[in-house]
Amino acid sequence: VYKVPPMVFKRCLMSLVEQDYENKEIILVFDGPDKNGVAIANAFFNQADIKILEIDHQGACAARNAGFNISNGEIVSFFNSDYIDKPGMVRMWVDALQENKDCGFVYGGYEYNSSRRHIYSSFLILIFVY
Repeated sequence: VYKVPPMVFKRCLMSLVEQDYENKEIILVFDGPDKNGVAIANAFFNQADIKILEIDHQGACAARNAGFNISNGEIVSFFNSDYIDKPGMVRMWVDALQENKDCGFVYGGYEYNSSRRHIYSSFLILIFVY
């Protein structure tokens, strides 16, 4: 999470809360201090359902690595704070990976949104690693 407008961030968090896949771990990494963002996140989640990590501003790669280092899952996804995931996205990803054991990456099932309410849809793409 880095300098995302509050309404865009709220829409992102709402889409995560509404996912129907139960066995998920949500880790929010704030790339630099963000008291307002942390407060917004705490309003959406029960403390047991989320991990919040604040790091010094170092960029997206450092934030993703910090989140990965505290993750517990077998399948890990990086999700930007200005995305809206479509209903069933997590289940779609997990199902696609489990049905395609030689697949190393799944992409799609979300929309990019902006504070001006422009929405850009993605498509499901499987990437196979040989």
